[in-house]
Amino acid sequence: MPPSIAIIGAGPGGVAAAYHLTRLVPGAELTVYERYDRVGGTFNVRENAGIDDDGLPVHSAAWPGMFTNSTSHSVEYSTCPMDIRPSTYLTSEQYRAYIERYADSHRVTPLIQFRKHVNKAW
Repeated sequence: MPPSIAIIGAGPGGVAAAYHLTRLVPGAELTVYERYDRVGGTFNVRENAGIDDDGLPVHSAAWPGMFTNSTSHSVEYSTCPMDIRPSTYLTSEQYRAYIERYADSHRVTPLIQFRKHVNKAW
């Protein structure tokens, strides 16, 4: 019986973990639970900070046009080349789009259940 694996969050680490686990544990039943409606984690710009429809707080560590404090070269996945010069500091929108491209091209997106809030894990 293949193992069931849950990953909480579809940010940079969550999508990378999902990709590598599909290769390391073939046949595993893998699900990524993401609270919001798209990948990106911390790099999702949230214009609607406050309370969502489920009464949960909505927050964002990123704002429109915010630059990351890492160069594109230092956050690049080895299996997904960036189309931006290595010395360039990415905006949160550019980085989120790159994470989404990685998830799509590495067939991680179909494993993600969006708008799923995890209250407890054991």
